[in-house]
Amino acid sequence: MDQEKIGKFIAYKRKEKNMTQKELASKIGVTDKAVSKWERGIGCPDISYLDDLSKALDISIVELLKGKEIDDVEIQEQDIIESMNYSKNYTKKQIKNTINTVLYSVIIIISICLLVFNLINRIVLNNVFHSNIVTTSEHVNTDFDKYYNIIENNKGKYTNEEYTKILKYIEISKKRFNDKTKEFYMKEKYTIKDLYLFDEYYNNNLSEILFNEESLNVYKIIIKYDNSKVDNMAKYYRYSTYVNSSIKSLDDFIYNTYNYSNNTKVNHIMHITFILNMEYSKEEIILKDIIEVGEINE
Repeated sequence: MDQEKIGKFIAYKRKEKNMTQKELASKIGVTDKAVSKWERGIGCPDISYLDDLSKALDISIVELLKGKEIDDVEIQEQDIIESMNYSKNYTKKQIKNTINTVLYSVIIIISICLLVFNLINRIVLNNVFHSNIVTTSEHVNTDFDKYYNIIENNKGKYTNEEYTKILKYIEISKKRFNDKTKEFYMKEKYTIKDLYLFDEYYNNNLSEILFNEESLNVYKIIIKYDNSKVDNMAKYYRYSTYVNSSIKSLDDFIYNTYNYSNNTKVNHIMHITFILNMEYSKEEIILKDIIEVGEINE
């Protein structure tokens, strides 16, 4: 189908009837801009306008589609086929355009939804909460390096076998209470994102010594020399129980984040400082007991 040929034919027949583009457009219910596009060969008339357009120009639909007048009154079979093919191709094009429009619309809607979700998620994750639990060195001595140095440089009255077990515990402790742990511990404010980061960090780094054999071995040694330290051992494992309960609660929260209110989020932000307070408190207890019972001097 030759769009340019059809356009010139429409313009020719319109002028032949002394009609302006606006007058022709008015007769068939389109704008004069649409008529202008047809005549310039930019596009073809919609199939729904062919009948009205052919009547307005006093030509047959076949003549309109062929872009020329047909002298023979009888329309040839080939002309009909061409007309039908135009209709068929036009319909296919319309369906394709409709499908593309729907797909583009769906893609745009999904993209907007993802953008909004990411924006909301970013806002939520960076929502700042303050903890009302004191997390400074005034509350718990966070500098364990001096304890580690004292123990590693003097075995005190411990036997070689006992001292080896103590040093094994110290190595684990040093891995746990590193700069990253201190960074979490000394924060004055937290975001929801910190919940996720801390939960992952705790489970990968801090939980190693919660109820492990090394800590139990160390307290067996300590109690062997000073039975009164059994109370400290009980406190150590009581703190461990508190920590275990809190970290499980935090894990549950992480997996059900969007079911919780902001107040619940504040409570779980407080869990971070509570957990670390317990961790540092119980660690200070056992390190001091190792030094005191073993009569280890600086």
